[in-house]
Amino acid sequence: MLTNDDELMKFVDSYRDQGKGSDGLHSVFGNSARITEFGAALGVAQIRRWPSMAADRRSIIDSYLTGLSDVPWLSFPWESDSRQNSGYKLIGMLDDSIDRHGLVAHLRTHGIGLAGGVYDTPLHRQPIFAGLVGTSRFPLADWYSSRHVCLPVYPGLTPMMIDRVVSAVAGFGP
Repeated sequence: MLTNDDELMKFVDSYRDQGKGSDGLHSVFGNSARITEFGAALGVAQIRRWPSMAADRRSIIDSYLTGLSDVPWLSFPWESDSRQNSGYKLIGMLDDSIDRHGLVAHLRTHGIGLAGGVYDTPLHRQPIFAGLVGTSRFPLADWYSSRHVCLPVYPGLTPMMIDRVVSAVAGFGP
């Protein structure tokens, strides 16, 4: 991280060192965010390949958007020509008429696992935050976690695999 803000840098240094300050005491929830030499070398190699990787992911996303454009209960509100998506995730939003867990189970029967699940449990419902915040204070986070899906987007996803995902998703409905 680069910054000219000394206070921000102190916070970042503390955060990446398990939340310890210069006095060795833990003052914030921290992490061990140090990169290894191997991780740095891998990162450099991937940065060199980034334009090609991003184009591949964009092609996968475009295939999904085209293939699923007629599915009335699934939308991709963050996808448009005016926004850029890194391709790390393709997040679709389900209408209220769709049972998210039913869709996930349906896709599993077709051998398809949805990507991630990183948004399945909102932060205010994570065990580490139990008792710090009330679980009813964030209704939009609860709604979002119950209405979204992350379609598979990864290197090596072939057109045939994308078609299989599109067919399985389109074959589910209320």
